[in-house]
Amino acid sequence: MPLRLTKDGEKAKTKAGREKVGNTALLDSHQGSGTASLDHNVKEDARLDKSANKAIVGYAHFDLMENYNSLSFGGWNPCPLMQNQVQSLYQSFLINGVNRFNPIHAFPLVLPKEWIVKDTMEKDHKKRDELPILCISDKALKDWKIKAADVYALEIEEWHMEKQAVEDIVAAEINNIDNMATVKQCLHRLREVLEYYGQWIVIVFDANQVDDLVGIHISRNETKHIYMQSPKEGLIQRYKMLEANNKTSWHIECIPMAKGPAAKQTELLSQDYVFGHLKNLVSSGTYYIHSPEMQLNQFHKVMLSGYGGLIAYATAHLENQLCWCFNTVSDTLAEYQKIEAKSKTSTSFQKLKIKKEEILEDLKWAMPVLNAISDPLCDKLKSIFDTHLGNNTPASYRFGDDQDEMWLTIFKEYSYAVVTAMDEYANEVLSANETKDLDLDVCSTLLGCAGKAALVLYNSNRVNYCSFPFMSYSVITTLV
Repeated sequence: MPLRLTKDGEKAKTKAGREKVGNTALLDSHQGSGTASLDHNVKEDARLDKSANKAIVGYAHFDLMENYNSLSFGGWNPCPLMQNQVQSLYQSFLINGVNRFNPIHAFPLVLPKEWIVKDTMEKDHKKRDELPILCISDKALKDWKIKAADVYALEIEEWHMEKQAVEDIVAAEINNIDNMATVKQCLHRLREVLEYYGQWIVIVFDANQVDDLVGIHISRNETKHIYMQSPKEGLIQRYKMLEANNKTSWHIECIPMAKGPAAKQTELLSQDYVFGHLKNLVSSGTYYIHSPEMQLNQFHKVMLSGYGGLIAYATAHLENQLCWCFNTVSDTLAEYQKIEAKSKTSTSFQKLKIKKEEILEDLKWAMPVLNAISDPLCDKLKSIFDTHLGNNTPASYRFGDDQDEMWLTIFKEYSYAVVTAMDEYANEVLSANETKDLDLDVCSTLLGCAGKAALVLYNSNRVNYCSFPFMSYSVITTLV
């Protein structure tokens, strides 16, 4: 419909037209009700930023190389170092190494403020090169540890490894004329970077004001205002944030029309069985993070498929069986073998049978000592599984079939290999000098883990999932 003309022959201005002239952007008006909404994490991030800023007590330089062994990495962000990351970080550090004195790239340290020596920290970060060297006072514990909030954990660890590698090259090849050019080139490239040794500008946070939520927030891999978090790491960190906030899958709000990694993370976390599955995986530390099945697209495809719930349920039970072997219940392999020997000759067979079932119930309800389940031990379990039950083995096509004679025979061989490997691993660790660094609970747990494994595996017909192996990420590969 054409606009009507005025007496002067000009087009009349409508109310909307006058509004557009007076307020071009129409910032004060909304055309109807909108459906778009921001992800709830935006507001949560803003709130955590405020909490983190309140916890900052000052800035300083800190010698990360000298104090490397006193830094505790991975508490809030357990993402481990990968070889391809080492190469890219090394090149980045050679080019941008000076950024360690830029407040934007400051390294977060979390410690009790009473540990700090007076006048070794500044509240004004603008001084940069004039910042004092942070010193730890005698009030700190004898073997003090500082939580490093992980943003640059990979860079520091890689730098430490690279510096040590160069020193090793010099020591090993100093008399080898053919390799001297390589050594000189490495030293030349690192000379300017190492001019200030291991010093880095750090933001000091008061440990008394940093809870798990703030800790997870400041540990995200973010640099130069570009978010560097991988999709799978983002999934794990979002899960940990929900856990720290005592939230579950019921608290997840899906954003309509949203796409990409964030939408897939939200969709996964909104499923209660996926939430429970992540709880088992994350409780195992870094072991599952770099398995192929944890790549976000693959994980999303598998867990939202028709058998995703079955995998989550089965792996949860297998992980529980493994945890039953690692607690402070005082049953060793020798004690279990005594019970087994008596059960073959004793007339009181039924009493010994009841005794084993009672011990098994104690193991189920005991609090697991997860620190005792180390990555080297998990690697041993994975290797044993791959050898006996893994893909392309005769048993893999009969997985969990307790009516099949071949599966039962091979499962017995697997069980014996697991118990033997656990016993050897425990003896190796407990006889080494490193035991002084282990908690008493970990030592006690390792002492009895083989006996408990024998009880769980050899008597698995007393529980659900009879003749099923312990959890490893090869199990997921086989099930998928």
